[in-house]
Amino acid sequence: MEFRKDLGDRIESTNVVDCLVNVVAEAGHRFTRGKGWIELAAGLVLQPRIAEIHSAERNGVRTVTTIEVSHAKKIPPGVFEFQHATGNDLRSSFVQGFENWERLDLPVFLDLLSPKPEFCMSMVIEAPELPGRKRQIILGPVWRYGQQPAADEAEEHPFCPCCMFRSAAETFMEMVKLDELFAIRMFAMRDERGQAAADCRVNGLGWDAGMEALKKYVEGWRARGVEMRKQFILIATAGDAR
Repeated sequence: MEFRKDLGDRIESTNVVDCLVNVVAEAGHRFTRGKGWIELAAGLVLQPRIAEIHSAERNGVRTVTTIEVSHAKKIPPGVFEFQHATGNDLRSSFVQGFENWERLDLPVFLDLLSPKPEFCMSMVIEAPELPGRKRQIILGPVWRYGQQPAADEAEEHPFCPCCMFRSAAETFMEMVKLDELFAIRMFAMRDERGQAAADCRVNGLGWDAGMEALKKYVEGWRARGVEMRKQFILIATAGDAR
């Protein structure tokens, strides 16, 4: 998957699968490689794709990639997420996006396949709509950027892995009631004017109800200037064959 791009003042060439291979190898994951994909030891198949490439200031590059994740028993094809990144060249931008994915998203998928979560906070909820079944919510690591420090322990409820889900729990409950896997990306921010903004994607696709719920969550933040929070979670049926 060698890719060449004319960026106006130069032509760059790189291999997007090579970039993902470098990231997972440096993180210590065992894997095998195919022509356009890699498979981790846990059985996760990762397929990287290029969505957008744009020139940035000072000869930099802005890229949008996707990684589609599947597993023979646990994750159906079509579950993907976007990686937005910047770099001095194509390779560094691709790598930056994949490194963020490895830190924030991959631990959630690995815990889905583990008998007992090792990396993330997890909750199991009774689902009356699914007799004899329970739903598992795996809460990935949280990412925050802010002009001022995050909440400290003196506050009633400082920012933690459960905050974003709980803030929109009523909205997400419709997914808890279904016997399907949902991969959810949550992003919420307050801009320099104090306005709330959010994005919510389910299996890679935008979900307006989740976005509106996250905007309301932002409105309850303490005023700390510009602030952004992001998290990836999975909702799945607990106890499925692994």
